[in-house]
Amino acid sequence: MTSGDRPLREPSPQRVAASNLTASTRALEARCGRTFPDCASLHHYSVADAASFWTSAWDLCGIVGERGDVAATGLTAHGGAIIQRRSDATLDPGGVRIGTAEIYRQVGQLAEVLEGVPVGQQWQGDERVVLFVRLRDVPDLQL
Repeated sequence: MTSGDRPLREPSPQRVAASNLTASTRALEARCGRTFPDCASLHHYSVADAASFWTSAWDLCGIVGERGDVAATGLTAHGGAIIQRRSDATLDPGGVRIGTAEIYRQVGQLAEVLEGVPVGQQWQGDERVVLFVRLRDVPDLQL
């Protein structure tokens, strides 16, 4: 959408300076001690140091919620990310508090398990942890 090398429409410098994107970029620069002179450099940082970028985005945007385990599971045709999130809930079986992130961490070490979801189930006046797993296609797995 250019005429030669110039965009068809370009916002004024005042409008760019007053934009939410500029304000967010300046706040991110102050937080991480880097400069992002253009969108390409900001995009590069968001990919090269995704964990820092998204932690900053949550903090700077005032997002309220449980962060849990976040994983970008793919890209859209337009370069966006598909993000899936697991809750970082706390289970309390028998009065012992267990964070689901701890369970995810252990399950993630099992080569046979593709994914797992722990849930608390009320059982005989207490709570027990039930773990649902989806196994990888492992030809020699004995069940």
